[in-house]
Amino acid sequence: MLAGQECPCSGRRVVLAALRADLDRYRYLAEVDHHESAGWLTLARSLILYPGLYGVVTYRLAHAARTSRLPAPVRAGWSAVTVLLHRLAMPMSGVDLDARAHIGPGLFIS
Repeated sequence: MLAGQECPCSGRRVVLAALRADLDRYRYLAEVDHHESAGWLTLARSLILYPGLYGVVTYRLAHAARTSRLPAPVRAGWSAVTVLLHRLAMPMSGVDLDARAHIGPGLFIS
């Protein structure tokens, strides 16, 4: 991205849509793997069986904090929280995605 350009993936709706697409992909794979479609059960299975989901969610939050248009003190606080979440999730997921990367919705890391 060039200096002065706004990130195309910034904005609350875009971030929430990307998170939703990521979660839907993990839930779908949990449904396919276990041949059932119970909503809360597939959500629980996707949270337990796919540690890559933790890395994807923390990446989305960190990227949103980095590209947000919030005032500097609020953005700095939010960035600190997302870095802490990322550091906690990294040993569990084994995923280390840089917040400066631009990754579209539906990312899957097993």
